[in-house]
Amino acid sequence: MNQLQSPDQEIREATANTTNVGRVLAVGTVVLWLVTLLLLTGPSAVRGLF
Repeated sequence: MNQLQSPDQEIREATANTTNVGRVLAVGTVVLWLVTLLLLTGPSAVRGLF
């Protein structure tokens, strides 16, 4: 017996999926920014980390 989901449940699931996509984009942007920053500052910055 298949039950249909209530409209509220569908909205909750859509919001959760949107939130997950937003988090992935935010984390990816930060990682990309850090990598770019390290590449621009050059090897001296990398040497300072290790």
